[in-house]
Amino acid sequence: MESAKADPDVEKIYEALPRLKEMLPRVAQMLGVSSSVDIRRWENTIRTRVIPRFSSDFPLLVAICGGGNSGKSTLFNSLVFAEPRGDGQRQVYDRTAEAFFSPTKATAGLTRRVLLALHLDLETREGFMDELFKPLGAFPELLVDRSEMADQGPPRFIRRGGLPRNIVLMDTPDFDVGTVERFLNRDQAERVLEACDVLIYLFTNATYKNRESTRFLKEVLTGLGQRNSVLVYRVTSVLPDEQVLSHAQEVAKNLYGPGWPEHVLGVYRTHESDEVAGGNRPMSLLPVGDKDAALPVIELLQRQNPLRLRREQLRTTLKDLLDQSRLTAEEAECSLKELVLYRDSIRVAQSHCVLKALEVFPFEQVFKRLQEIFESTAPWYVQWPTTMGKGLRNAWEGVANVVKAVVELIQPKETSSAGTKVLHVDETSYLETALDNVEDAAGELRQDILSEEVKTRTSRTDEDGRRMIESIDWIKQEHGRLKISSRLPDYEYRDTERDRGRVMLLVGAHRALNAVRDDLKQRGWDSEAIREQARLILTIPDRAGEDQDSRLQRELEKEALEFRERMGGWSKAQEAFFAMLGLVSPSLGIAYVLATGDPIGGHAITGLFGLHDLAAVLVLPGGAKMDEVRSSQINRLLVPIQTVWFEERKQQIGGLFEKEITGPIFFEAGCHTEEARNLLVEINSDIATIERNANG
Repeated sequence: MESAKADPDVEKIYEALPRLKEMLPRVAQMLGVSSSVDIRRWENTIRTRVIPRFSSDFPLLVAICGGGNSGKSTLFNSLVFAEPRGDGQRQVYDRTAEAFFSPTKATAGLTRRVLLALHLDLETREGFMDELFKPLGAFPELLVDRSEMADQGPPRFIRRGGLPRNIVLMDTPDFDVGTVERFLNRDQAERVLEACDVLIYLFTNATYKNRESTRFLKEVLTGLGQRNSVLVYRVTSVLPDEQVLSHAQEVAKNLYGPGWPEHVLGVYRTHESDEVAGGNRPMSLLPVGDKDAALPVIELLQRQNPLRLRREQLRTTLKDLLDQSRLTAEEAECSLKELVLYRDSIRVAQSHCVLKALEVFPFEQVFKRLQEIFESTAPWYVQWPTTMGKGLRNAWEGVANVVKAVVELIQPKETSSAGTKVLHVDETSYLETALDNVEDAAGELRQDILSEEVKTRTSRTDEDGRRMIESIDWIKQEHGRLKISSRLPDYEYRDTERDRGRVMLLVGAHRALNAVRDDLKQRGWDSEAIREQARLILTIPDRAGEDQDSRLQRELEKEALEFRERMGGWSKAQEAFFAMLGLVSPSLGIAYVLATGDPIGGHAITGLFGLHDLAAVLVLPGGAKMDEVRSSQINRLLVPIQTVWFEERKQQIGGLFEKEITGPIFFEAGCHTEEARNLLVEINSDIATIERNANG
């Protein structure tokens, strides 16, 4: 077939359209976009009305449509098989072809297939039949028995030498048989009507005001681009032409609105007749009004230029396609932003759970290893207070057996799922307490993912938190502009004295990750596996050299050497002070607090998403009698050690949580995010290309 795409602007449009047709539905499905655009109809319009049929010799596709028992099949038979008279009217049936007529009995809904009639030569044209049937979702198949038309199934075609070569006629199933909840043939009829170039709409006095039929046809005719029609009114012969024209104009206005005259090619009337209804006489179409309606219908259709008609339709169709493409792309952009926000909310929730898992710090075990280093090089006068300190430590049961682990996870809690927040930890119970914390934190993180809404906390000064707040504001604005009705994310400022600067985020689960979340739910919960893996991470051997925690060992050695250097010599008083440190070490605690500046006596926590404003601060017990200088020295010594311990375990516990819980969420969200971003860049580029060349 001769190509109509010699114009370079048109070529660029037709290079971009197939890509757009493939990419936009893909990104919408990937992101779970509940679009206000009918994506199926949008895609079908590009596939059937825009891409395949822009060639100069592709015939005009004319669909005959109407309600049940309106006479569509009779009109089809009349146009296909009636032989022309001398005055141009087709009045004499070719009885040799009668076996191939569409059913003409008076049972509404009897025609349940699409039937195409075409000139003999068209069937032999290379590639034509495949292009013709592609919009109908079927392969070309010849009708061999008229009874097939009463059964639902794929379209059929018949050959007819008397038809013009530039016209294909299509008989469609009744689109109003059934109920509003389930019209029996509407899907088939809709597909054909969307693919055609011109509609012949046959209506009666009983159906011309049918709102449901008019609504359906209006959507098909004007939903994407404007297509023309021929109106045929089957009516009694005594009704005046003026009344016929008035009723026809009412139908036209309901279909097209005020601009109906430019889209109605002609108005005809046909009279009620038992002879016609019985198939003994062809249907006569009498022109009403002016325009070109004085012409017989077939001649009127022959005079239409299919290519010019399609190009005119293309302008309006492309405008509608671009408007809907742009809207769907914007909805996809909004959904992508929501997906990133949800992923980041899970990341913040995981950061909180890492802190929860590391509520207790093994000061006793770590300090023992630090003492080993000092004692191996200490002078004789240090060893007496060291031994004495160990004895006193056993006597101080109220202090030596308790390490108060105070953890402020941005918002302090009175209790946790494990019970009271005040933890009593001794040297033997540290590990089990720590494992309980890990198990509780893992369960909390899993529940966050399974919930339909994630509630988590950050601060307005945190870089990640600020970006998430800005995303929520943007999403809310876009929901309003695009009239998206799905649930909105939100946040709440917590500006009380205790919670100043903190923000509660409320983010709904993203529909693109429903399958991953369902899989996590189906897999169940293996808490013992979590505990066993955490045991390897949290165990601190009593003596150096018994584990692979080389970074902690190096930090202990470094701090011991630096402390001796700071002494400026083997000062008995300073060495004695360090030896007495054993009296208070079991009572040291750690608090994670929101830092408003440099944390005094602590260190900033890094690497936890959404919690960059936290600091870890060592907390001395109320019973410890130490002045400010000694307290500062203890912090100066132990904070770097605690920092190394925390940084190592933070990464390992976070890795454990990702392996067992959040990994599939992060992976799937990352894949969707990257692919969707790339697709949207190409989609927006193709939209711009089509728009630029269509207007150029």
